[in-house]
Amino acid sequence: MRLRRGDFTSIRFYRRVKVDYLKITAGQQAMLMFDSIDADTVDIDADVYAKIELNGRVGVILNGCSSTVVKGKFTVDKVENKKDAVYRVNIRYFKKYPHTLIIEKGKVLLEEDTDKTSEYYRELTKAYGVYQYKKIQLEKQYRQALQEGKGSEKDSLKAERIYEEEHSKILKDYLACKQQMADDFQSEETDYKMKKFPSWNSQVELHAGLGTSLWHKGGAISGLFSSLSGVYQLKPLSSRQISLNLTTSWQLTKSFSVLAGLGWEDNVYTFKNNVDFDGENLFLSDDKTKDKLVARYFTLPVMLEYRFAKSWALYGGIIGGINYNTSFTGFKRHYIENGRHIDEKLGKQYANFNRWKLQAEAGISYHGVTLYFKQSLTPVFKTGKERKLYPFSLGIAVNF
Repeated sequence: MRLRRGDFTSIRFYRRVKVDYLKITAGQQAMLMFDSIDADTVDIDADVYAKIELNGRVGVILNGCSSTVVKGKFTVDKVENKKDAVYRVNIRYFKKYPHTLIIEKGKVLLEEDTDKTSEYYRELTKAYGVYQYKKIQLEKQYRQALQEGKGSEKDSLKAERIYEEEHSKILKDYLACKQQMADDFQSEETDYKMKKFPSWNSQVELHAGLGTSLWHKGGAISGLFSSLSGVYQLKPLSSRQISLNLTTSWQLTKSFSVLAGLGWEDNVYTFKNNVDFDGENLFLSDDKTKDKLVARYFTLPVMLEYRFAKSWALYGGIIGGINYNTSFTGFKRHYIENGRHIDEKLGKQYANFNRWKLQAEAGISYHGVTLYFKQSLTPVFKTGKERKLYPFSLGIAVNF
């Protein structure tokens, strides 16, 4: 089977294509897609920036591409380069994440999809494009010189000599540039592969989170869905938690890292029912008021992170914290009396928060955006004060 597409054209095969031999010839920026393919040999000759997508099984790929991207979910037994060409293949191999092969002259440069791979390929394509542009301009000058010479043998030889000299220069520059990029790329990959674990990452990240906070009675986990009837309840959307963490990491293996650092946490618990303070404890009141508690902590997070794909990660760990009181924390109450709005702020006078706290956190992150869940393992209030309640929160965080 032979398939030919011109420049800037596209075609897609929705049905299964099963052949022994498939010859693909594609022009500049042509696009060809096979939703299902079963071929013993795929012979590809494609021009600059062509894109070919294969899904299925391929026995042997004969590569004659010039800066062409071939991708898809397929298996391949062998890749053979027919000429000096840059070839990029994304292969799934029945795993959860794609691999990337950059093959040049039959030599595999890398077997993983990384940012450095993409950068290397982009720079290589750019250098090849510059070479092709200069070559086209040189050919135009050569043809113009032949026309001006009017068929004279002397002028033709002169124009040919100039063309060969200039082409030799731009080809030499291109090959030198390509070799330098390949050397730099290989050096970086060698350094990474020779990297010893565990290793410390000196980079510090800012982890900013915002979530909604609630609490439950009973054990730290067993009472998560217990009823709060008769207990001061919280408004889910008004009760919130803000956290800021500065963390660094120790990379244990290629996939596992330990994250640790220092942080700050602000918790606002807004009551759904009316609550008052008698100087010792909170109690349910019949007065129409808007009440809330503000608790702030200095924290020490320690997490174990597992990266299972290029941009995905799972993590879990514990966070220790110490409570501190200021004039902006504690119990706050707002009510209307004789048409006047009155705000009461106890600040440091409210000292019923547990001094120490320990909470568990787990989450999943993608490109630095994290969905997390936190569960306190210790009660929010001191023993003998208030009720035995355990806060938990669900939120979103961003890494900088």
